[in-house]
Amino acid sequence: MKNMLRITVLGSILAPSFIGVLSSGAATPKGEAILVHALADARNFQSYELRGSFTVSGKHASLVAFQTATAEESISSIQGLGTVYLVQPTAFAEVYVRTNTVSGLINFLGIKATKTSELNVWYYLTPSDSRYDEQANTGPTTVATQFTVGSKAFGRAGTYVNVVTLRGTRVIKLAVTSSMFSPNNNLVPMTLYVTDSATPMPFAATANITGVSKPVISYFSDWGHVAKIAIPAARTALPH
Repeated sequence: MKNMLRITVLGSILAPSFIGVLSSGAATPKGEAILVHALADARNFQSYELRGSFTVSGKHASLVAFQTATAEESISSIQGLGTVYLVQPTAFAEVYVRTNTVSGLINFLGIKATKTSELNVWYYLTPSDSRYDEQANTGPTTVATQFTVGSKAFGRAGTYVNVVTLRGTRVIKLAVTSSMFSPNNNLVPMTLYVTDSATPMPFAATANITGVSKPVISYFSDWGHVAKIAIPAARTALPH
C-alpha cells in the first residue's frame, strides 16, 4: 500500500487449538508461529479491503484500498486538497490515475501546467515516466505475494506482545516487519493484529507513514468479497 497518499504455505500449519483463547496461565505464545499461521490463512483469499484515517499537517486524511487477484484500487484523500484515485492491474505495468481538484493535479499527480479539463480524467503512467514510482506499487501486488514471508512481504520473525480488543474483536498483537507500508519495499517495523481464533486472520496494522506524525492504524475487511475492479479505458498519458 505504498500509495498511501504519496503520501506458499510456510512451515507446518498449526493445530487449531494452538491459537484459540489464551488463558491467563498459559505460556507466552510464539509470535513467529502465529504470524506464519495468519499469513497462510490470508492466502486462502484473493481479495480484501483496507481502510485507514489519520491527520496530515492538521488536515484529516484517509485511504481506502481494494486488492483483488487482477488489480489494486486506492482512493486517497486529504481535507481541502482533494482525492486521488489509482488503479493498478497485476497483469501489466501501466498505472491509471485521476483526481478531482487542481491542487490534486499539482500535489498528487505532479502536473505543473494544469487545466480544469484535466479534472476527473483517467490518465495512464508507464515505468518510463519519472513519476511512476511515486504512484505505482512496485512491490507484491496480490494477496498470495503480499501475505507471505519474503524480502518484500513479511519478515519471518514475529514477537507476541499481548491480546487486546479492537472494534469489539479480540486480537493478538504482534511486532513484525513488513514492506506493506514502506515506500521502498524494505522490511520495516509494523504492528500486526490478528484475530484470536483457530483461523487467525490479519485484522489491522499499525505503521509509520512518511509525513504523518503518529503511527497510522488501518483495518482489513471483506476478505474474499471484494468486487472485480474495473480497469479504466484511459488513452492519454499523464500530462506534465
